[in-house]
Amino acid sequence: LISRRRLSTIPKIYVSTHQSIVHGQHLWGIPKEYAEFDWQEQGQETICRITYREQSMTLRLKKPKSPRSFYLNSHHLPNSMLKIRQTW
Repeated sequence: LISRRRLSTIPKIYVSTHQSIVHGQHLWGIPKEYAEFDWQEQGQETICRITYREQSMTLRLKKPKSPRSFYLNSHHLPNSMLKIRQTW
């Protein structure tokens, strides 16, 4: 009997070092690609600009007055930001 539950997969990870690309592919079989991550602190915000080829995206994270931890994964991102690719 095959379960109908959806399994989590990692279609691709963007990393900031070429060494991580090699190790991720060799050790885990996870396709990784190089992207530039530019982190800046501005007052109560941390800003990260991610650049990959001709595309870029900016994340703005506000620091709360009393920090709390929470879980976040790709299910929280809009489908338009995700591409599913077959891993090799």
